[in-house]
Amino acid sequence: MNNKGFEIKLNGELLTRAGLQNNHGIVTCIVNAVLRKEEKKQSLELHVSGLNSDENQHIKWTKLTELKENDIVSVKIVAGNFDEPKEKSKKRSDKYLLEQKIKTYHKLKEELKDHIK
Repeated sequence: MNNKGFEIKLNGELLTRAGLQNNHGIVTCIVNAVLRKEEKKQSLELHVSGLNSDENQHIKWTKLTELKENDIVSVKIVAGNFDEPKEKSKKRSDKYLLEQKIKTYHKLKEELKDHIK
């Protein structure tokens, strides 16, 4: 596979090279500006995470919750030489995933019963 990923820098300093070398899945880089009703201060966050769909595993390279005004986040598309994720969730079995889908199906079926003929 020739998977692509992201080289993430903060103010010119390399944070991580996030990608899945030999697996199928998703890699995301998200920058959020969040101000909730119950909070007085806005939070500025950077999340680099994904899903290894071959292993049914959520993965995380970095999460920064203290970005500041004038910080520069750069994202470069790269191939190979990816860093290992810093966190990996517990692997989920196919049986577990099916059970969750069925649970969601029944919940939505009940929620939408007045809209389905």
